[in-house]
Amino acid sequence: IISGVTKIDVSIEQKLFVVAENGTKTEYTLKVSKSSGNQGGGTSGGTSGRGSGGRVISGLAPGGKEPAETVKYFDDLDDCGWAEPYINSLYTSGVINGVSDRKYDPNGLVTRAEFVKMAVGAFEIKNSSAECNFDDVDRSDWAYPFIAAAVEEGIVKGESDFVFGRDNNILRQDAAVILHRITGGASDAKISFSDTKNISDYAIDAVGALYSKGIMTGDENNCFNPLGFLTRAEAAKIICLGMNG
Repeated sequence: IISGVTKIDVSIEQKLFVVAENGTKTEYTLKVSKSSGNQGGGTSGGTSGRGSGGRVISGLAPGGKEPAETVKYFDDLDDCGWAEPYINSLYTSGVINGVSDRKYDPNGLVTRAEFVKMAVGAFEIKNSSAECNFDDVDRSDWAYPFIAAAVEEGIVKGESDFVFGRDNNILRQDAAVILHRITGGASDAKISFSDTKNISDYAIDAVGALYSKGIMTGDENNCFNPLGFLTRAEAAKIICLGMNG
């Protein structure tokens, strides 16, 4: 935000991006007309913005106040407002995409390949020379470089020596294990979910560590649902919290 008097001798047009703390991003087109000596603290031109989907968004109000409207990237998030800031943050960072132009499908399930791609992209895990040898992940597969990098870094394993389980929906406890291997940290929390006994031995420390950080919690019935499938909304939330935790 620029304050004070600014004189501009030529007409220019600039793009201005404003990112709020909750991850929402607004794009403005700032067009400045030739100054006519106005000493009112601004330019003689105005601001206008165009958000996703071609909707016109109001410019900054006098005094640099927040815009009257914020960009809404997806139209199907009304029933999961708790996840929208996380989805928007990862979307504007280029980590995730919608299933179509205006649809995110927050309750859709995440495959093992998709979650690995999200995690590897979010934490910028890169290894161009990495290789993996699974019968269900071909070298030409879009998921290959992400899975290979994750395997090489010890972040994920296959469901067996030769099968990754590319298209299988990822379990909540498996997502916890992957995220814990990336973020690290010891488990200092004593978890007491109603279904703690259902958490596999290999995942118990990961679940405890993420719970202690507030990254993964239980539902309204105090169940962690370790064998339940992770949704796209949940994936966005835990990855985003993991990045900030």
